Amino acid sequence: MAIFIALIFQVLFVFFAMIINIGLTVHDKINLQNSVDLAAYYAASKQAEILNAIAHVNYQIRQDYKLLAYRMRVIGGVGYLGHPSHDSYNVPAKEVPWDVPVDGNTFYTDQPAICIGHARWVGEDADENLCRFQLNKIPALPRLPAGPPFIPTYGINLQASQATEEARRAIGEKCRRTAAMNWYYAAIANMIFKLDVSRRRAAIAELAKAVSEADFKDLDGNSVKTGTMKTLEKNLTIANAKGRGKFILYNNLSSPNPINPETGMPAWLMPIFIEYSIPYVFSTVGPGNSCENNVSELMDTNNIPPGVTDATGNLTGLILNPPATSNGLFPIRGVEKNPWWMAFVAVYAESSPRKPFAPFGSAIKLKARAFAKPFGGRIGPWETKTWSPGSKTSDTLAAPIDPLAVPRIDRQRRTGNLAQDRILFPNYSKFPGDILGLKSTLALSHGRKALNNEVERLNIGDYDLPLTSLLNPNSPGGDAIAFDPRTVGGGALRRAEVAAVAPDLFDLTYYSIDANYFYYMQKELLSKNPRLLTADLGYQKTLPKPFTVSDQINTAIQPEFNSLIPGDPRFYVSQTPAHTLTGWTQTGEADYGFPSDKFGKCDSPIRADAPANPGNCIIGGRTGYSVKLVSYDYIMSSAHQLGGEGAAPGPIIHQIQEGELTGASE
Repeated sequence: MAIFIALIFQVLFVFFAMIINIGLTVHDKINLQNSVDLAAYYAASKQAEILNAIAHVNYQIRQDYKLLAYRMRVIGGVGYLGHPSHDSYNVPAKEVPWDVPVDGNTFYTDQPAICIGHARWVGEDADENLCRFQLNKIPALPRLPAGPPFIPTYGINLQASQATEEARRAIGEKCRRTAAMNWYYAAIANMIFKLDVSRRRAAIAELAKAVSEADFKDLDGNSVKTGTMKTLEKNLTIANAKGRGKFILYNNLSSPNPINPETGMPAWLMPIFIEYSIPYVFSTVGPGNSCENNVSELMDTNNIPPGVTDATGNLTGLILNPPATSNGLFPIRGVEKNPWWMAFVAVYAESSPRKPFAPFGSAIKLKARAFAKPFGGRIGPWETKTWSPGSKTSDTLAAPIDPLAVPRIDRQRRTGNLAQDRILFPNYSKFPGDILGLKSTLALSHGRKALNNEVERLNIGDYDLPLTSLLNPNSPGGDAIAFDPRTVGGGALRRAEVAAVAPDLFDLTYYSIDANYFYYMQKELLSKNPRLLTADLGYQKTLPKPFTVSDQINTAIQPEFNSLIPGDPRFYVSQTPAHTLTGWTQTGEADYGFPSDKFGKCDSPIRADAPANPGNCIIGGRTGYSVKLVSYDYIMSSAHQLGGEGAAPGPIIHQIQEGELTGASE
């Protein structure tokens, strides 16, 4: 029996050792796969963080465009008779179009030509308004001869004659000044828009190029590949760590992904280039110092009113010769992301762990791969509603997502005819399905109380600081919003413009908005590159604290910006920063259903002394991109529904091949 046990023990020990080795191998294989999953999740989260920054800067461009439209249609038109933002407007605000008074007898629903020659502006006469009608006319005053000096009434006649001549001269001077200032206001609004959009476009290009490198950097300036490797190593067993072999991080945004020389951006982003028209009232002095309003376009640079140089310094030269560092200042209305160029990362790792009962020979090679992708965020709406597979842009012939906005330049060009170019007057949708935008009396009355504040008159000088700061490419405090440095908080004009750009229902639907974006500006990658420091509109270094989208919303919901109907705030304006939390979230730790009770809500915000995160909410909704693990079969599918409703399914543009992931193609 002892002999038998001694013989069988060898066999039993071999089986025992085999079981131990197999168990440890399975354990190491599971550990390697879990570690690779975590590493892929880490890399995709860094990819998502940069996409979130791109998305928010793209939203800032949307706000620049909204600001331009507001300056044209509201601030530039407040002097017109019956304008809803004027204090003489007594009709309750409704979602109905406002008719621009052309000559007192004719009205049309369209863009009012910019006219600021009225008493709401500093330096303008309180009793003279050349902007009552778009084609306002002031006939020449007849001359009053004094008569011969020997008649008894000569002294009275002479005084009357001199007063008449002074009035004739004043009308002519007022007419010339109004023409110059109308052009100046239109030109400075146009230039501020182009300068601010240019630097934000450059920021998007830099961020997009950064995330399109094979070894891309995160917002802290660190190598994502290094961080991914450390994440992998920290989660490996001792055996896997000692036997770790090949490691590959694959970034699908990087290969093959040349920079488009026309846009300066990677191929997966396409700017929405626009060409727009800015009409303004061109007042001309006629015979006898009469004054007649006509409508001209800012782009007609050969028709600059006399007196502009004296009134505006070197702005004329700036318009005709933009800075060399401004990409030609060719304007965009944002960027659209190609849905067929999917953002995802893949991690591949090998390990050859040694087992205690297999000390000799080659160790078993373990392999693991994982795929993870950002999802749920929105860089911004496409130009149109569908995007066909293989197309570089959204489909040209499809319906536009914002039918009120100035269309992409390849969809509509200026003709030089104002009647035909009205589609190029900046406007925008306040909510999905909006058919009026800033043609609505409700929208035009937004800011009424601020713009009619008797204590704070509108001042063209409030645009000096924005223009000066934006002309400095290294100024992180550059801001397009009007700012009066002599007034605490920046003045009424600033408050009105801040409220005008606050998120509306259209913005909340199509953009990922971080109400506390200033958090991102503290990142190393951004702080070391002034081109990437694009603070939210309303931010000024002279203010005591950062200015964010939360502050924009809190400004817009103040009583002076509420509806003209008592107790009825504007339905399309975001009422709380929590309304920006429209991103994907989940019901619970193991329940991935979408919880309607958390959409646009925050049950538990982050404490002021805690590190910030996108959306600044611990329990509740989220903003921006989330991250999920996906399968190789999902990546390689040819049935992706990515092109919008009704678009044909298809494969993504670049499908990762086995050799690319394992390094076999090297």
